[in-house]
Amino acid sequence: MKKITLLLSLLISSIGFSQELVTNGDFQTGVAAPWTGNAANPVDLGGGNYFNQANVSTAGAAYAVNLWQEILLNDGTTYTLTFDAFTDTDTGSRTILAGLGQTGAPYEALTETVNLTPTSQTFTYTFTINYGDAVTDRVLFDMGADIGYVFIDNVSVQEFVDTEAPTDFTASVGTVGATSVELLLNATDNSGSVTYDVTYGATTTQATGVSGVETSVTINGLTPETAYTFSVSASDSSSNVAANNPIELPATTVEDTNTACAGTSSSAAQGSFGGSTFDYAFETLTNGNVKMTFTLNQPGLVAYAWNQSPFSETPMTVTGNVATLELTGLSEGDVINKAVKFVWAAGGFAVTEYFTYTVGDDCTGPAPVTYTVSVDVSETPGGVNIFTNFSGAWAEAAATDMGNNVYSYTFTNVGTDVTVIEYLWKVYTGGDANTQENLIALPGGGGLENHLAALLPANELLITDYANFCNRTVRPDGVGFDAQTYFFNSFRKPGVAYSSVSVTAPVGDNIVMDYSVNAWSQSHGPGTTDNGDGTHTAIIDPSASFEYKWNNLSTPTQEDLLTCTNGDLINTDNFSYANRIFIAGSLSVSDVFGDCPSVAGIEDISANAIKMYPNPAKGVVNFSSASNVALDVAVFDMLGKQVLRANAVQSQLNISSLNPGMYFVKMTQGSNVSTKKLLVN
Repeated sequence: MKKITLLLSLLISSIGFSQELVTNGDFQTGVAAPWTGNAANPVDLGGGNYFNQANVSTAGAAYAVNLWQEILLNDGTTYTLTFDAFTDTDTGSRTILAGLGQTGAPYEALTETVNLTPTSQTFTYTFTINYGDAVTDRVLFDMGADIGYVFIDNVSVQEFVDTEAPTDFTASVGTVGATSVELLLNATDNSGSVTYDVTYGATTTQATGVSGVETSVTINGLTPETAYTFSVSASDSSSNVAANNPIELPATTVEDTNTACAGTSSSAAQGSFGGSTFDYAFETLTNGNVKMTFTLNQPGLVAYAWNQSPFSETPMTVTGNVATLELTGLSEGDVINKAVKFVWAAGGFAVTEYFTYTVGDDCTGPAPVTYTVSVDVSETPGGVNIFTNFSGAWAEAAATDMGNNVYSYTFTNVGTDVTVIEYLWKVYTGGDANTQENLIALPGGGGLENHLAALLPANELLITDYANFCNRTVRPDGVGFDAQTYFFNSFRKPGVAYSSVSVTAPVGDNIVMDYSVNAWSQSHGPGTTDNGDGTHTAIIDPSASFEYKWNNLSTPTQEDLLTCTNGDLINTDNFSYANRIFIAGSLSVSDVFGDCPSVAGIEDISANAIKMYPNPAKGVVNFSSASNVALDVAVFDMLGKQVLRANAVQSQLNISSLNPGMYFVKMTQGSNVSTKKLLVN
C-alpha cells in the first residue's frame, strides 16, 4: 500500500471516520476507469507506483484539459478533498483547479487554485455543497490554463466529520446595568464559528460568534440590585464542547435610577450596542405632543422609531448623535410603547427594548399606577382581545402582542376608588371565529384546576358563583403591579411543571380529592381526569405540601387509611383520622385507592434532570433540563405502541396529533433516559 495509508489514518484521527467516495483514487489499477476526461492517463513512474499524468502543450481554458470522476454528494453537506500533486523540473511550477462540482449543466463547481512545484505535496480542501442535488456530482481537476506536466495521486473525498472541540474558551463580565448584564465571550474552533449557551436560573439563551473573535452577549430583563450567576458553555455545530465548560460568571445588577421619562440603557432587543450605552427621554409638550429623544455615540447614525402595537416604523430626525421624533394625536393618560432601531457606520445595528410612557407624566410625582395582565395562547393560537368591566360596562379591547404567543393588556388611570377589575380573555382564531374563556368548571369542588385556583395570589382572586360565571380579577393596591401570566382558559402558568397525582379506580367513576387546602370542605377539592385505564389523575401545584385522601363519589366511598403507619406519607393517630401527605416538589404520585402509600410511587422534581410540562397538556408539551443537549422523544400509548417520535427536540414538542388519554413519554438526552406519564387533554 502506498503513502495514502498514513494520510487517511491522520484524517480519521483528526476529523473522524467517513466513507471514501472516490474509486481508484491511487490509480493502482493501471487503467483510467472510473476516471474520465481527456487527461485521464494512469502511468507507472517506476516500481509499480501509478500516477495520473497529463501534459498541457498549449494554454487555454482551464476546463479544456480535465480529469474527473462522478461521485455522490449531498447538498448542504461538507466534504474534504485530499490529493497529492506535483509537476516536473522542466515545467518548474504551474497551477491547476481542483474541487467538487456538477457533471452537467449548469456545471456549478466549488474549486481552489492549486500551485504545483516539482516536489510532491499533499493538498487538503474543505467544501460545503451549495448548488443543490438536481445534477449528479463529481470530483474534478482542470489543468488547461497553464502549460507543462501535472502528476496526481491518492485522490480522496470524504464527508467532513468534525471531532475537534472549541479551545481557548474565555468568558468575562462587561457592562453591568440595572436590568442588563453584558457577557464577553471568546473561543476558537476549526469550523469557524462557536455557539455559546448562557444559563441563569431557569432561563437559557444562545448566541453564535466567529471563531477567535470576542462576542458580546447582553442579558436583558433582569431585576435591579440582584445577584446573578451566569453559566456559560461553548460548543460547535457538531456538538463538540469546550473542555472547560461551563464557566460561571457572577454579576450583580446596579440600582435602577431610570424613570419612564429619562434614563440610560445598554439593553438590545435585537443586534448589539457592543458595550455602548444610549440615553432616552420622553417629554409631554405644552401642545399635548410627546417628544422622544434618543442619544447614541456612534458615527453615521440613522434611527427609526418602532411602535409596538400595531407595529410601525417611522424615521427619526438625527442631528449628530441625537435622534428625535415628535408624536402627535395623543391624549393625556394614553400609554405608548416605543423602541428605536439604530443603524450606524461599519455595519452597526441594534434595536432598543420597548419603553412605556404615559402621556402627561413628568416623573416628578408618583408614577401613574398601572396594572398589567397577560395570557399565553400557545395552546389556542390567535389574536387576542380582553373582555373587561373596567370602563363600567363589559367591553372588548385589543391586547398587545408581546411575542411567543403571549399577549398583555395594561389598565391605566385606575382610580383610587376602584377595588376590583374583572376580565376574561377572548382569542380570535380567524375571520369572525372566536373563543372566550369559560372558567366556571375549573375552580370549584371537583374542578380539574381547583388546587391551582386555590393558590391564586390575593390580588388576582376569582369572582365566581361556580355555576353561571367565573371571572379573573385585578384588585388594585394603589401601587400597581404586573399580574402573573396564565394559559388561556386555565390557571396554569407557563414554565411551571405541575404535579400529576394519580389513583387507581374503576373506569367511569367520579374520583375527587378531599384535602386540607380548603379545610376538608364537603364541596371537595380537585377533580380528576379519567385516563380510561383504571387510573384517575389530578393536577397539583407542587409548591407546598398538604394532606389529602381520595373520595369515590360514584360509590360513594372515601378511602379509609386508619391501618396505615404514621410516617413520611401518612399523618394518622390510627383512630380518628388518617390522611395522605403530598410532599412539596413531587413531580408525580401514584396511589392505590384505600392502600397505604409507598415512596416508590413518588417522583421528585428536583431529582429528575428532565422536566416535562404542562401535564396534563394540550397541543404542545415543553421540556427543560440542566443540560443543553437536545432530546430524542418517543411517545407510547398504554398498549406500548409508539405513536409519536421526534429527534433533536430543544424545548417543545407538538402533540396535537395525539388523541386525549394517558401516554408514556421516553426522553433520551445523552446517557440520561427518563420515562414519564403524560395526560393529553
